[in-house]
Amino acid sequence: MFLMTYVREWYDSGRVADRFTWTDVAPDGCLVVNNYERDSSLLTGCSGYVTYRMIDTEFSIAFSNPYIGTNKLGVGLDGQTTWDNMSNHNYEPFIEDVDLGSGQKLLYTMVKTHNCLVQIENKTMFQMTYVRHWHSSGRVANGFKWTDVASDGHLMVNNYERDGALAGCSGYVTYQIGGTEFSIAFSNPSVGTNKLGVGLDGGRTWENMSCHNYKPFDEYVDLGGGVILVCHCECTSGDINNCFVEVGSPLWSASACTPLQLVAPPN
Repeated sequence: MFLMTYVREWYDSGRVADRFTWTDVAPDGCLVVNNYERDSSLLTGCSGYVTYRMIDTEFSIAFSNPYIGTNKLGVGLDGQTTWDNMSNHNYEPFIEDVDLGSGQKLLYTMVKTHNCLVQIENKTMFQMTYVRHWHSSGRVANGFKWTDVASDGHLMVNNYERDGALAGCSGYVTYQIGGTEFSIAFSNPSVGTNKLGVGLDGGRTWENMSCHNYKPFDEYVDLGGGVILVCHCECTSGDINNCFVEVGSPLWSASACTPLQLVAPPN
């Protein structure tokens, strides 16, 4: 029932990922912020904390994905102390009792190690209509939901492993543009590389997706009628597979164009 007001952030190593920012969090709201190592600093990893204020009392969330050692998470009143004392909690759900005063306490937190954070940018003039989603393993993360994506709109949906499961997270989501379905497939498995793919058929796209060497790549999706979507994509390694898909303006193939009749001028 209370607003979480952003106060500050601190990093021992790493930084906020591109396209993310720490903000206030409304009651019953949700915020996703990815953090990663600094450019050309691959040997330090990412570690820090963010501080919020609730009911006039500050509390901090500390996090770490180091180059060496286990991933960690912690919640407490003092940022530095919380950062010093955070742990991996054996990668199991845990509860932290944080006394904010006025009888308010109990912040529930948990660690997930196989995340697929799917970010969709719809840069077309058409609405992307949600059709269905499917998971071979894992599920949609708490606080997230697949929805339609308006023209020039944005959607972010996290997916992760099921509680107590060791299979990781993998699946696809299907949208419709102009009466034709196309799918975005994603994977963060317990064994193997993270993957991303875009194509017409969900099952086939899921079977053929790859890591693309964790570099940006383009997919051309033929919607029929000469309309070809240009999708700029990228996925990342690690506990969070940042699956970025920008659905660009359609191309119109030459086969759909009416040939021009060329008439020579009179002599």
